Amino acid sequence: MNTETHYYINQVATITGLSKQVIRKWEDRYNVVSPTRLDNGYRVYRQADINCLLHVKELKAEGLTTGKAINEVKKIYKANKNSEVDYNNYTIQLLEHGKYYKEVQMSQVLKQAYYFYGLELMIEEVIRPFLKEIGNRWENGEWSESQETVSSMAIRDFLIQVRRNLPTLENAPLVIGACLPEERHELPLHINLLPLTLKGCRTLLLGPSPAPGTIERLTESLQPKTVLLSATTDIPFKTEPGLLKHWDEFAKTHPQTNFYLGGKGALEYTDQHPPSFIKATNDLKDIKV
Repeated sequence: MNTETHYYINQVATITGLSKQVIRKWEDRYNVVSPTRLDNGYRVYRQADINCLLHVKELKAEGLTTGKAINEVKKIYKANKNSEVDYNNYTIQLLEHGKYYKEVQMSQVLKQAYYFYGLELMIEEVIRPFLKEIGNRWENGEWSESQETVSSMAIRDFLIQVRRNLPTLENAPLVIGACLPEERHELPLHINLLPLTLKGCRTLLLGPSPAPGTIERLTESLQPKTVLLSATTDIPFKTEPGLLKHWDEFAKTHPQTNFYLGGKGALEYTDQHPPSFIKATNDLKDIKV
């Protein structure tokens, strides 16, 4: 019995961001996908067809013409190589529901993926690819800011629920995660705290742009084993030029706590202004708890 999921062209257009006209044109002119036709004449597409179209779209964004992009994709799939945009069915469903703000359906898909993959594999196979794709779609204008926000919040709410339901011991080492002031992208912290919770750590997330002094006061009162600071943008450092120096000095006076700073913006800034007492890294393997 064939249980593979199939998609109508309206769904494919929603998931890929391509118009139905473009999909038909690529299909007829270049034979990049070969949908099955039902008795009523409707086209139905497979998950592999969607991945082919997404890969063509990605190569075109990199500057290739349509013909060259499609030829490259045909070579890749003929050689049975994996593409960076080979999304699984869960990610494809999230893209479809996210476009129309369907939070309940997104939550259901995330639960199904969680039961199927387990937490750590789900993060790598579903959540990270989904967040990358919706970020790309927002940047190139395919999705509105509200579509990107609602989809991101659905992921955040799910991760919060999972983390709070994971059992931990009262005497387990405490890890505090916080965005730097003026940094509002908290999802990387949610994703990075979960594996530490699975290892048995107690985790506390302060969220986006905490009030001045909050992280310092909690560090002094709770004496965590580890503090994770995050900035995916360079806004905190532009807003407060002495911010990194302040945190480096604070880390120096709290040797009982390991301080880490991650995120794209943070790593780019520390590459030019390396701290002495804070480790800049995006690799969880570097974090000691």
